[in-house]
Amino acid sequence: MRPPVVSIVMPVCNSGGFLPNTVESVLAQTFRDFELILVDDGSVDGSGELCDSFASHDRRVRVIHQPNGGVCRARNAGIVAATGKWLAFSDHDDMWEPDYLETALASSSGTQIVKVNHGEYVRSGDGSVSCLSGGVEMGDCTWNVQSLFSTVDGYRLYQSLSSAVWDGLYDREAVLASGVLFDETLRHGGEDCRFMAQLLGKVKSGVWVGKSLYRHYYNFGTSTSSRCHPDLLDSYLATAIDEQRIFHHATPEVRFAALLRWMHGVVAFVFEMPGCSLSLGMKAGWLKRYCDEIVGNPALVDGRAFSAKHRLLLFLLRRGWYRSCLLAYGAAARLGLRIKANGRRVGFA
Repeated sequence: MRPPVVSIVMPVCNSGGFLPNTVESVLAQTFRDFELILVDDGSVDGSGELCDSFASHDRRVRVIHQPNGGVCRARNAGIVAATGKWLAFSDHDDMWEPDYLETALASSSGTQIVKVNHGEYVRSGDGSVSCLSGGVEMGDCTWNVQSLFSTVDGYRLYQSLSSAVWDGLYDREAVLASGVLFDETLRHGGEDCRFMAQLLGKVKSGVWVGKSLYRHYYNFGTSTSSRCHPDLLDSYLATAIDEQRIFHHATPEVRFAALLRWMHGVVAFVFEMPGCSLSLGMKAGWLKRYCDEIVGNPALVDGRAFSAKHRLLLFLLRRGWYRSCLLAYGAAARLGLRIKANGRRVGFA
């Protein structure tokens, strides 16, 4: 039998009521030549049986059952099992726009990675949905790694390219040849950034599609994204150091842009999460480590390249006032876009 054009890998673990809508949005694609590999990662809520039901009704669906080992092990199992020319990934609680595959494939000629724009939404405990972001305001373009790390704007594109894996198509042979797999020691987040940094270091060019084609959901109160996991501090920092090693950030301004990116991750997804027990001094200490590893000497950075908010942050960093830096950055985040989740206001820069 001829292999499909696309292999879609979807880890499934105790998906609750989200899985049917997610799978149906994939099966309803206008481009139909694909296989959907559902990797049941030790579900105990009936999700595994639901996967089997999908497979019995649609020959494009394949199911792998395995003991619980985390999303990284599940994705790696899917990569090994895949047969398509292209790899794609999906979370078990997200949604695909009907023309995701058709639009992405239309831009795939002559490239090994196609990344697409995506929207971000929040599901609250009462079932209501709020839009967090409609996507990046950037049109279709081609990119290469050299341009991504030569300017601040280039690094911002890299941040969009590397923040997730479920918003793109990847040439399967190129992935296998790169030797890059998901780090199975990461159980609470950061795995997508690590995978993409390493893959982009091997596959050095690709395409960006500006149309928003994927809807990613944060399920506050029911998912790992709604709880504090201090191990993310080490995970994010290791990936930031990987970036430096792989791409050799060319200018102090780009290094500072990278610092802002990882500070946002630390503040939004660790310090601001329910259950975070780190003291102010410990939080400030982590920011100092990030600054030392990513920027080096903050005095090298030309503050004129940044907004007033970022110049204030640079002013504090230059003087080593990390506690004040943390307070200023947290205030800036809280003045940004806010959402309501389970009665708690969560700020994102």
